[in-house]
Amino acid sequence: MERNRIAFVLRRTLGRLLDNSVLRQYVVYWTDLAELAQAAAPDPRIRWATAADEAALTRFGVDCHLVHNALESGGRIAVLEDGGRIVAVNLFWIDPVGIDVLTVRCPTGGVMGSNGFVDPAYRGLRFFAAMKAFAAREFLARGYRGMVNFARWHNVSANRGHRHARARPLFRIAILRGPFRLRLIKEGNALSIGRWSKANPKLVVIP
Repeated sequence: MERNRIAFVLRRTLGRLLDNSVLRQYVVYWTDLAELAQAAAPDPRIRWATAADEAALTRFGVDCHLVHNALESGGRIAVLEDGGRIVAVNLFWIDPVGIDVLTVRCPTGGVMGSNGFVDPAYRGLRFFAAMKAFAAREFLARGYRGMVNFARWHNVSANRGHRHARARPLFRIAILRGPFRLRLIKEGNALSIGRWSKANPKLVVIP
C-alpha cells in the first residue's frame, strides 16, 4: 500500500512539473444553465462590471487586454464586491475564445466562462459558484442553455469550484510542445499535430 502511494505521488509530481513546461492539460466542463442557476442563492454583492471598473479589474490582476476585449467586444465580466473592493471575478463570452494555442467555439446555445479568480482571503466561500449562478440566470433569460469551462487539470481549487457549480467533465485536452514549434494535441480520443500558436490557433468545436 505504501509503495503504491509513493508511486502515485511521484507520478502526480512529475505530471505537475511537465504540465508547467512541455505539456499542458485542460479539463473541459459543460454545465446546464437551469441547474447552474440553482447552484447558489442570489448575492446582492455580485454585478456586471462596466467601463468604470476597468482600472479596478486591472489592479485586481485581470489582464488589461482581456478586460478591454470583454467590455468592448460583447463579453461580460461578473464581479463580487466586499467593502467596496472587488474580491472575485469571472468572465463570460458568446464568441469563440482563445485558450493557450486553441480557439474554442461553443455549441449552439452555449456560452463560455473563463478567467475566474477569487481573492485567496475569500476562498472556500463558494463565490465562484455564486458568480456562475448569477450569470446563468441572465443567460437563461436570453435563451442560452449551457456553459463551457476549462480548468488546468492540476488546479485543485478551480476543479473543485466547477464541481460545486454542478459542472460535468466532457473530456480532457492535452497540448504537448515539441521542437520547431510543433504541437501534438489530444482532444478526448482524437490526436492531431501541427504548428499552432496564439497567432495561428487550432479550432476546437465543443460538441
